[in-house]
Amino acid sequence: MRLTANIRQDLHLKLKIAAAHRRTTIGEMIEELIDRYVMDH
Repeated sequence: MRLTANIRQDLHLKLKIAAAHRRTTIGEMIEELIDRYVMDH
């Protein structure tokens, strides 16, 4: 499924760098963060 969101340019750059360091995609990182959030709430 596709999700579109507007985020600050600096935050997008930080996500892009973090994803590259982890050798993953921004989408996979966001899925993981959402999953953690949903499990905690």
